[in-house]
Amino acid sequence: MAEACGLRQVFENLPPVTVLKPYLGHTLGACCVNELVLFASALLHRFIPATPGFKTTDPELNIHPLTVEMPAQTGHYLLNHFGFAGNNTVLILEKTA
Repeated sequence: MAEACGLRQVFENLPPVTVLKPYLGHTLGACCVNELVLFASALLHRFIPATPGFKTTDPELNIHPLTVEMPAQTGHYLLNHFGFAGNNTVLILEKTA
């Protein structure tokens, strides 16, 4: 819930959201680097991956993860990583071409 509220405070219009954990499972302390490699690879191949298995939006969160992949545009991408035991990391990637 806190993450969803934070996104709404930062972005006037919520950007596309995807969840990578379904691709990799729980990788504990390695979640940041694993998801970074996966997302960077997707950007290199010019797409943003869909969220596998997503069906129902929590009405309190009102965030709708991608259910189909979409083309990646040039610009900045925010990656939030939340691991067990409070291991949290935020990265910003830039796609230039």
